[in-house]
Amino acid sequence: MINTMGHRSKNAWYVFLWISNNAFLYEFAIECIRSTCNIHFATLRFIRIMEGQQNPDLNSRFVQVIREYHTPDNVKYNYKCVYNALSIIIDRHKSYYKPLQSSSTPSIFAA
Repeated sequence: MINTMGHRSKNAWYVFLWISNNAFLYEFAIECIRSTCNIHFATLRFIRIMEGQQNPDLNSRFVQVIREYHTPDNVKYNYKCVYNALSIIIDRHKSYYKPLQSSSTPSIFAA
């Protein structure tokens, strides 16, 4: 049995590994989180852009997004797996990440 390091499934583990270890995907995930300030909408945005259903903002650094439905391990970027990966990224950033925002704007990075 594969050690999934506490993830809900092998697929969730693989999606997390690809998003967190690929610099482009990691920065893209952070961009989705910062642009939505909501884990649910960040997950949907990530999936829709990866699948080509939604175009990134024209001023985004990620205009030339690689359209992929699966990781190189052939695991689909589905809602549960991407949500899991983004949740872990947010948890890891809470301790040192301070997004630029006004004091009245809520943040998903708030401790």
